Amino acid sequence: MRLRALLLCDDVRFEVGGTMTLVGVYADRIIVGPGGPTEAIQLPRLAIYSVISGLAEATELAWRQTLLVEGSGPGAPVAEGREPHDPASDEHRLVNILSPLTLPGPGRYRLIVELETLRERRSIEHRFVVERDAS
Repeated sequence: MRLRALLLCDDVRFEVGGTMTLVGVYADRIIVGPGGPTEAIQLPRLAIYSVISGLAEATELAWRQTLLVEGSGPGAPVAEGREPHDPASDEHRLVNILSPLTLPGPGRYRLIVELETLRERRSIEHRFVVERDAS
């Protein structure tokens, strides 16, 4: 089992025919409007899109996503669940929309994705920075 893709974006739209449109895809930086260096940041929504592969023969996938300020201790999950998985399929897509999302302020963040099937457990970390626009 491995994380094949992990993207942070503004929105995920489900289209006819099973495709998805990802809107406002971020790189490793999220730039928000101006404000104080310690002022909390309110994002109207943050979508987490991930693709997990290596799931052939798995019948269920449990997952947890935790968002932390880098250097801080453990935190509460922002999303978690348990979903049935088609054992004939190798991949599973997860879409989680955090709306609204309040962050303590600009800084470095860690998104920890924990995955579990009956055969395997995996934890993956994605780091990104939130900055204020200087203009």
